[in-house]
Amino acid sequence: MKYQKINKLVLFRFISIWDQRFKFESLVNVFSILITTICTFSVIIILSVNDGFKKNIVNILTDLNGDKRIYPDEYLSLSEFDYQQITSIYKDQFKISRFHTKKCIVKTSQNSEAMLWMSTNKDDYFFENIKKYLVDGILTDSTVVAGDLFLEKYDLKLGDYLSFFVFKDNFVESAYKFQVSGSFKTNIPDYDSHLILSTYNLFDDEIEFEYFQINDFENTVSLDKINKKYLINDASEINSSFYQWLNSYDNPIKLLVFFIVVIALLNIINNNYYLLYYKKKQINILLSLGMNNASLKTIIVIRSSLYSIIGCLAAILLAYLFIYLQSNYYLIPLPGYVYFTEYLPVQVNFYYILFIFPFALTTAFLSSILNYNLVSYE
Repeated sequence: MKYQKINKLVLFRFISIWDQRFKFESLVNVFSILITTICTFSVIIILSVNDGFKKNIVNILTDLNGDKRIYPDEYLSLSEFDYQQITSIYKDQFKISRFHTKKCIVKTSQNSEAMLWMSTNKDDYFFENIKKYLVDGILTDSTVVAGDLFLEKYDLKLGDYLSFFVFKDNFVESAYKFQVSGSFKTNIPDYDSHLILSTYNLFDDEIEFEYFQINDFENTVSLDKINKKYLINDASEINSSFYQWLNSYDNPIKLLVFFIVVIALLNIINNNYYLLYYKKKQINILLSLGMNNASLKTIIVIRSSLYSIIGCLAAILLAYLFIYLQSNYYLIPLPGYVYFTEYLPVQVNFYYILFIFPFALTTAFLSSILNYNLVSYE
């Protein structure tokens, strides 16, 4: 009974964060929890921002370029018959858009610019989906829309007319003149400065398609039924340069997270060592009074685990509060054409919690046992 009371007193004394009689030791405890909180908070935010950037860019690329594209394999172009055949096979399993593209020279009153002219059907998914990127004006089936960087560069306004010269074999194949009825902004400079969008209802001649664009929101539909007749590219092939660029950021992010985790580990190990080293006399007294090593180790492990849990919980609450506020109120703005978004993107991932707690507790347990053994032999 006597030893049980001693154990309870020792447990309370060892795990207490603040003790007025030992202010320096208490400050070390608070500092240890604070470091754990900062490191855990930093890891969650870094990973969430990285996921947010990737999701934001992939969403833009998917909206503009689709999840998959169907190209002609045996023929030079696709026809309306191909479109009807594919839609009859897959019904409503995904959204499909027809695309007719022209590389052209666009002439303004000031200068000329090489542009990519993409046109689709007004009834296709792309026509409706692209409207969320419009920052001014409207998209109709008798006008064109241009990127805001292009319009700003040449001081163009809605209602102005653009002349289009389509070349083939170094000769002008056809010329058009259409009114600009809207401007779009994707925050990707290449698109916003060199892309023209319209419907192919503008053209009187019969249209052939360069590709069909598929938006498969669940990304589960297999195109095996048609892959022998057509050439099919997925998103990583369509946007290979962007995906390579995104993947190039993984290693620096992993390295940064690694260094933060190392700091957190050193903090836990150092705090445990400090406690044991400066309480060595008290530990020896407790052992002489009859407390066994197992009981003492248990108390030390409980203390270390408790401090780690407090630090991790505080970090998780602060991190997800920040993520909520940033997602809903856009606290941190960004220059759009530098980061492809006008606010800091964050992506909630609760799997990080499943990793953080077991890792922190395992580290606390191992460092407690290791430091106890080291101090015991000194």
